[in-house]
This record gives sequence, C-alpha cells and structure tokens, in this order.
Amino acid sequence: MRRPWQIWTVFLLCLLAVAMAMSWLSFKIIRLDALRETDRIETELARREAELQERVSSALYRMDLMMLPLVAQEAARPHYLYHSFYEIVAPEKTLDGAVALSAAFLPADVVVVSTNGQIPESRATFRAS
Repeated sequence: MRRPWQIWTVFLLCLLAVAMAMSWLSFKIIRLDALRETDRIETELARREAELQERVSSALYRMDLMMLPLVAQEAARPHYLYHSFYEIVAPEKTLDGAVALSAAFLPADVVVVSTNGQIPESRATFRAS
C-alpha cells in the first residue's frame, strides 16, 4: 500500500488546483456580469438618446410646417422693404406717379414717356392727362 501522506498531498494539491480554478472562474463571471450590466445601461442610454433625437426632429419638422406660410410671405416681399430707409412709394408705382405729376405742368395728351420692351406687355406710351 502507498503511503497515506503522499495520497493526502496529491489530494490537497488537486483540491488546491480546483479551488484556484473555481476562484478564477468566479472572478471572471463576476467581472463579465458587471460588464454586461454596464453594457445594458449604455444601451438603455443610447435608446433614450435616439428617442429624444427623434422627438426633437419631429418637433422641428412641425415647427417648420407651421412657419412655412410666414417664410413664404416674407420671401414674397420686395427687397427694398428690408432696407433701413426706403421710399414710401414702391418702385413699380413711381412711373405712374411721375406721369400723374407731369400732367400738372404739361398740356393734355403730350407724351411723357414711352417704353419699347421686348414683350408686348412692356411696350407702352404714357401721356399727360
């Protein structure tokens, strides 16, 4: 028969090896569980951030739709309305105003100005009335 102290030594060495392996595995499992929890928290934060971005984008889109008529109205205004100082009479009305003013100083039916544009609508003769 073998000596009992050798058997007990081998048994204790095997037990020590198994205990060390189990300790190492337990440590790794705890660390992986903590990493998984951290990853779950980060995933939840990313999901919330994406949801917030989607809501902000939707709100901005709705604001754009609400402001579209105002922007279109502002875009339709002539440029001179945005100057610091501009004439009260709009530029397209000055020709008619000048012809009407000249009627006070010129005899009736005198040609004040004539235009010869390339399209028929822009060809006109203005007379003092």
